[in-house]
Amino acid sequence: MKYEQRFIIAKVFLDGVIPLNLIFDTRAENTVIFDRIMFDLLDIPLNGTILILGADQNSYELGHIARRVPLQFEKGPKNSYGSNNSR
Repeated sequence: MKYEQRFIIAKVFLDGVIPLNLIFDTRAENTVIFDRIMFDLLDIPLNGTILILGADQNSYELGHIARRVPLQFEKGPKNSYGSNNSR
């Protein structure tokens, strides 16, 4: 994971094979995607759409809502401090 422009970005794999960057939001109840082609290819059902205000505060992007998406986090170091948590 990394911290970028006030977002926590996590590298995940969709259905174990397709790498994606995920904005990690602990309050989010759903997964919102902007490019639905990968979900269509993997036959993951979408549950609706939502308009999301763009960074310019003038335009909107169409987001597609999905639930119970099979995401796996990328394996990385044991923690970000270089320790293996052994005491």
